Amino acid sequence: MRRISWGRWVAILLAAGCGGGDTGGPDGPDTTRNLAIQDGNNQTVAVGQPVGVPPSVRVTNSTGSGVSGVAITFAVASGGGTLTGGSQTTNAQGVATVGGWVVGTAPGANTLTASIQGTSSSVTFTATAAAGAPATLEKAAGDGQTAAVKTAVAVKPSVRVLDQHGNPVASATVVFSVTGGGGSVAGGTQQTNASGVATVGDWILGPTDGANALSATVQGTALTAAVFAAIGKEVVLQPSQDTTLAAGTINLTRLVIPAGRTVTLAGDVTINADSVVEIAGKIVGDCRGLTVVSEQTVTVTGSIDNSCAVPGDTPPGLLIVGREGYLVTGTDSLATSGDGRITNDPDLSDEDFPDAVSPAAVRSRPVALAQQQQQGCRVVGKAFVTKPVRAKIGANGKTGGNGADAKTWTLSCRGADLDLGAGVRVLGQDGGHGGVGADLNGDPGDARGGNGGKGGLIRVLAKTGRVIFSGAVQITSGDGGDGGDARATAVASKAGQKAAGAKATGGNGAEPGLVQVIGEQGIVGGQNLTIILGSGGRGGDAEADGANGVPGRAPAGSDREQDGGDAEAIGGVGAGSPANQFRITGNAGGMPTLQGGDGRRGGNATATAGNGSFAPTEEVPDGGHGGAIKATGGEGGHARATFPPPVGGLIGDGGDGGFARFLAGIGGDGWNDCGVEPKQGGAGGNGGDATGADGVGGTGFFAGDDGNVFVETAGNGGKGGNGQPVGAGGLAGADGITVNGNRTDVEPAFEPGVPGNPCAPAPKLFVSLTEILFNHIVGESPCPTLGPPLIYRNDGDEAIEVQSQVVGTSLYQVGSAGTGVLQPGQQRTVPHSFNCAQARSVAAELVISVKPVGSAAPPVVQRIPVTVNTQTRALKLNHAVGGFSAGTVIPLANITGAVRVAAHPPFCAYEHVHEAVPGSGIRIQGGAPVLDPEPTGCGFGEVVLMTLPPP
Repeated sequence: MRRISWGRWVAILLAAGCGGGDTGGPDGPDTTRNLAIQDGNNQTVAVGQPVGVPPSVRVTNSTGSGVSGVAITFAVASGGGTLTGGSQTTNAQGVATVGGWVVGTAPGANTLTASIQGTSSSVTFTATAAAGAPATLEKAAGDGQTAAVKTAVAVKPSVRVLDQHGNPVASATVVFSVTGGGGSVAGGTQQTNASGVATVGDWILGPTDGANALSATVQGTALTAAVFAAIGKEVVLQPSQDTTLAAGTINLTRLVIPAGRTVTLAGDVTINADSVVEIAGKIVGDCRGLTVVSEQTVTVTGSIDNSCAVPGDTPPGLLIVGREGYLVTGTDSLATSGDGRITNDPDLSDEDFPDAVSPAAVRSRPVALAQQQQQGCRVVGKAFVTKPVRAKIGANGKTGGNGADAKTWTLSCRGADLDLGAGVRVLGQDGGHGGVGADLNGDPGDARGGNGGKGGLIRVLAKTGRVIFSGAVQITSGDGGDGGDARATAVASKAGQKAAGAKATGGNGAEPGLVQVIGEQGIVGGQNLTIILGSGGRGGDAEADGANGVPGRAPAGSDREQDGGDAEAIGGVGAGSPANQFRITGNAGGMPTLQGGDGRRGGNATATAGNGSFAPTEEVPDGGHGGAIKATGGEGGHARATFPPPVGGLIGDGGDGGFARFLAGIGGDGWNDCGVEPKQGGAGGNGGDATGADGVGGTGFFAGDDGNVFVETAGNGGKGGNGQPVGAGGLAGADGITVNGNRTDVEPAFEPGVPGNPCAPAPKLFVSLTEILFNHIVGESPCPTLGPPLIYRNDGDEAIEVQSQVVGTSLYQVGSAGTGVLQPGQQRTVPHSFNCAQARSVAAELVISVKPVGSAAPPVVQRIPVTVNTQTRALKLNHAVGGFSAGTVIPLANITGAVRVAAHPPFCAYEHVHEAVPGSGIRIQGGAPVLDPEPTGCGFGEVVLMTLPPP
């Protein structure tokens, strides 16, 4: 082992501690040289500027100690920058720092390398050159344009911001502002993008023809503004001939429709005008919405009609806005199917029409007409109409649909007087009627009429101004719609103890429209105003028919035949005028004339309960009970509208109450058992109970009359059956009817049924015919023969009384021999005939009633069916012949000169018509001759002989 002296170790340690050159270890010097970035990497600096921290490197040996005295070379690798002090030597800590590094003048990455001289060891520094401060502002696009006034230019103006080296400056704040022409900007403050470009949101030119200017400045700099120029041009629509406007929004400077010109709307149209609007001609459009808005004034001397021939559920309306006022004059009308509104401020809303009437509404504060200074809103001689005159009617059905509410007319003005001159008429629309409710043959029947729609509202408002009636003005509010009628009938022949019932409810009438006149600064010339208040709608009528009980339909084991079905009818309530139907708000000078405002009648109610079935067989001997009846007439409408104070008092008359009609509900008759061995007769069914009331008349200036009650054979018990002993009569139904008006019992009502009659010897009448049948071809055969004679014979032991009656037709008749007394063993031939002069098919009955002479017992009845089949002959041409097409049917009565012959097989399959004289042709009355060129008679093609019912 090599020995080192103590002095030598000390020298080595001192050298290491001082960071000096590498002297190596005991085995020799350390030659390792590691190069690394010390500081100054990844900096950002403006183009052409030195980096803030000069790049430096450090050289270390294998133990990580800095090595001094190492030569380092710095060099620009990319970006075009420059450096100073590129050759450096590491210091005692092994660090070498470049003298200075200035990045290039183009934005982007710059790189610098540092290497140990004489080796390949190197490192790379990166710096980012960013654009410099704004130095230049230039226009990029959008200068020198022309556009319509009050519209945005097509190309949005934009500017470009550059630094001193011409590089785009991003994120600079640019402010665009209008400096000429009175336009406006949207998005006036913008940031430049990566290309140094900033673009205004929109530049809207001013409202007048001429030059417009827009400047752009860079915020925080003194750079000269970039100025854009544009020319605004007015857009005027003034058609020189009739024209059509497509659907959409049209922005104009002015709208002028000359007299004699018609503008047709092809869709919903909105017209916005910066200047005046003058409509002297016509605007028409079937069910097309129209909005006209002028920033100045609107003058309408012509007509507008955008009403619907067939209005739907939401017909489009009409809105005219003149922000600086309007003049609507002339004898033509403004008509729409939707809401109509004329105003100088479309922001006026429902909140400006309070429901409450001002306490000062009728305090007189006379204002002379000469004081009218403002003419901002004026209407003279015009009619405002809603078409059609009635809103949409509800659909019919089991439950009728409700009628539509009528539309509204509004005339309003803010900040000026609203002057209505002579001849002005505002006509409110009537509410739609409710649809008819019908449930026929229901199980049970249940029908409801629809309710009526409200009448049209008329509103006149001067917000912060006066309403002036400078001439005769008439305002008419719409009537309320009527409630729909209801008809319910129960299905017949339903099985069960009780036949099907029925309920019908009429729809309610609707209130009329209101009239509101509000002048916040007073009302002038009120004596020139006539207001005709609409009337309420009537209540719908209701008619309910319960089914009659049918024999044999009661369930097995029942002690009586089927009961009649119940019936309930409720008439709709008539509507009247509300108390505040006329609302006038503002100190008034002069009292208007008020008319109308009547209530309408309540709906009538007719309830027909089913009768209980009679008992036709011994198995179920008792008759069914009559059905219960309930009929309630509708209440008449109340006319509550009043004259304003100090006059006071009601205006309209009250409506009449609806009547209530009660029918049927009669118990069925019991079984008659007077056979060979008479038995007890069946009990009659009980009469049905009846409840309900007629309608109460409405209040008003004259109160409406209460309804009446009509009771017709209601609630009577059925007759007991004949027998030994006799059957008991049914009980009368309970009478729970309340009467407000008069009661009329047309026939005995709520009478108990009478007991049956004791049995008497049964009469014995022989009748030779059990069926009478006639077949008759009109015009071809004579009146049909009557076949076997009709013979009556008394086969009993006592004289009988016979009555004969034909039911169902007057064409078949029985002679007087069919009525009278027949002695025992006497026989009589009864003449009978058929009237051919009134040819038609008949289904009738010959009813023969027989009882012993002087007997009080009911007669024995025989029923013989009578059937008459009446037909007529006709030709059917089965291909085109003459002036007639295939399939034409021609009655023989319309053909002359023709005879009918048999078919000619194999040529013809049907009977045909030939000429009566060969070559003469067959003439059809009113038509051309029809020739038959072939002797076989088949030249017509198929001519079918048919039998048809007579015409």
